[in-house]
Amino acid sequence: MGKDTQTTPSPVSVLDSLPPLPSNITILDWFVDSVNNKNLINIGGKNWKTHLYECFDQKTKTYNVEMVRVKVKTLGLMNQRPPSSEGIGNRNMEDYSDIMNDTKTKIVSIINENSNENGVFIGKSGKLYKPHLIIREYIKTPEGRVVMKTTYKPK
Repeated sequence: MGKDTQTTPSPVSVLDSLPPLPSNITILDWFVDSVNNKNLINIGGKNWKTHLYECFDQKTKTYNVEMVRVKVKTLGLMNQRPPSSEGIGNRNMEDYSDIMNDTKTKIVSIINENSNENGVFIGKSGKLYKPHLIIREYIKTPEGRVVMKTTYKPK
């Protein structure tokens, strides 16, 4: 490389460090209506993160709710919508609290000890059963109820 060559930091690292939208925004009617409107085209995670970057205040480390609302409304006018999830394919154990990690580890060990090499149990009737470990995310609604995020339908 010559003396005049400069390397620039990748913008992906900036977008990847952007925190997910907090639940106080993702449960608002206008956001849920947009995300669930399958007549609109999903703009994709990276494009959505680019829009969110403009709404994120670096000093306070929070999102401006009104700016997010304007972005979602503008996308709707262009026949587009935000993605319905952050696009993370699997749950990272770092997201869980210590007690959740411990509980998950214990459940997996019980399953492994009491099943065959494929993780299958044989019931008394001879039927085969395979447990699925699913950890669900819950949110607090504006009314104060705790509900599963995937089933919450704002009024």
